[in-house]
Amino acid sequence: DDWDDEEDGEWEAPMKDNPDFKGEWKVKRISNPGYIGVWAARKIPNPKFVDDNEVYKYDDFSFIGFDL
Repeated sequence: DDWDDEEDGEWEAPMKDNPDFKGEWKVKRISNPGYIGVWAARKIPNPKFVDDNEVYKYDDFSFIGFDL
């Protein structure tokens, strides 16, 4: 309450040394002997798959909706 910015300047918090500070924190890395690499999904063949380039086309649009 008795601090005046014009008279005393901008207030700064006092800095105190921390005796427990051991440097910047780094994540601990542990070895993983079972690591195979980056995971990727298996590609399973699908004999019923047919690529249809006209799946999005419609003969008649009965309604059009606007989301405002």
